[in-house]
Order: sequence, then C-alpha cells, then structure tokens
Amino acid sequence: KNNKMKIIILLLATISMTAQTITQVEIDKLTKGVPFQKFSKYVDGNGNEYKLGDTLTIGRGSNNGNYSHVFGTVLLQQQPLSPSHMGRKVIVMKMKVTGTKRSGFKLHVTTRISGNFTYFFWLKDAVSSGEIEGSGYSSDQALAELKRCKDKLDLGLITQEEFNAKRMELAKFIK
Repeated sequence: KNNKMKIIILLLATISMTAQTITQVEIDKLTKGVPFQKFSKYVDGNGNEYKLGDTLTIGRGSNNGNYSHVFGTVLLQQQPLSPSHMGRKVIVMKMKVTGTKRSGFKLHVTTRISGNFTYFFWLKDAVSSGEIEGSGYSSDQALAELKRCKDKLDLGLITQEEFNAKRMELAKFIK
C-alpha cells in the first residue's frame, strides 16, 4: 500500500511538472538544472508568452544567411539549415531547460514540421537573432514601427495620445 502511494505521488508530481510555466527571469537565476522537467509555457524578458502548440516561423539566418541558433534533424542526424527553410511554420512540441552552471541555462524548444524532420533551438537566442520570428517585435522591428507611427503623427493621421500609447507598447522591445 505504501509503494502504491509513492507511485501515485510520483505520477502526480510528473504530471504537474509538465504543466508549468517558466520565465526568462527564473532561467537567469538558475544555479543548477531542472532535470526531467518540461514546461508548457515560457514567458520571455519582454512578457511575450510561448506555449506548447504555438506556431512559430523560421526567420532568416543570422550569420551571412546561415543559421547559428536553429538546427534541424532527420532521423536523429543533425542537418544544416539552408535559406530555403525561411518562412516555414513550425509547431512547438516540447520545451525544457538545458545547460550547466558554467555555460548557463537556456530554454530548449523542439518542433516538428513534417515527416521525420525536426527543428530545435534555444528560444531566446533564436528569437533575438531573428532566426525565429517570435511573439512581439525584435528591437529593429519595434524601432521601425515606432518610426512609422511618428510619420503618421507628423502627417496628422494619428493623435499624440495614440502615438504615446504605441511608444509605451514598443519601448520594451527596443534595446
């Protein structure tokens, strides 16, 4: 009876570990790994949320058109990505924290596009480099959008209040 209770408690703990949210702030504070823990939701430093089942888009390679942060595998063999991958939609299948105290910890995402081809990446690095089009804006996108809003304000197409609201919304993305 005691062993059955331990198994039930372990099973419940395992189920609850896969339904957790982790934030970038929490990852940055980690001093040791979170073994076997998978997450269903991640909140980045700007407050953008990523969940299991979300669809993301492969952006452009950040290293002269080559991908440095997004990798592909076919039947467990790593494959380099070519520019032809840009624009492909991928579905978030798994999220877990990987790394060491020395190298730091990152959120590792695994996706599947079709058949046996799988993409994987460290979300923060892939989004900040533009290799994954994330939620919200990149710094450059936010700045460009703010400039468009300023032009609209100067042309009298939006009010000062509308511009101020947009500026406040975009400020958190501009680095």
